[in-house]
Amino acid sequence: MRIYAAAVAAVDPRRAISRALSIDANAEANAAGTNKRVGASSMASAEVSRVNVSSMIERAAGVRLLAVGKAAIGMAAEAEERLGDRMIEGLVIAPASSIASADAATLRSRVMSGAHPLPDASSVAAARSALEFLARA
Repeated sequence: MRIYAAAVAAVDPRRAISRALSIDANAEANAAGTNKRVGASSMASAEVSRVNVSSMIERAAGVRLLAVGKAAIGMAAEAEERLGDRMIEGLVIAPASSIASADAATLRSRVMSGAHPLPDASSVAAARSALEFLARA
């Protein structure tokens, strides 16, 4: 049971985004001392990516947030919390069943539903909104 709980916790959307957006002052120094191959799957690659994302966010005049899928609500909730005032606009597209969550009610981002697993008219409308959103970026 502990293994199952650990696996579920490891893929929690909020935790994953928290790890991806956390700013680790020592990560850049640690990553600089590693040999990173293109396409390599390693902790060094993850550290370099984390540093790059964090520094890009710090330098950005503003951040637009687009989250899509079953985990979009949790990912967006954590990203909004981490980004704070840096987030200038957000769009979250998730299945209707996910939108009923407590996290969805607190989002600053515009929230739209898209059918899952088979697309319908709501999916088409959400896709159009995502394309318009990206065109503004």
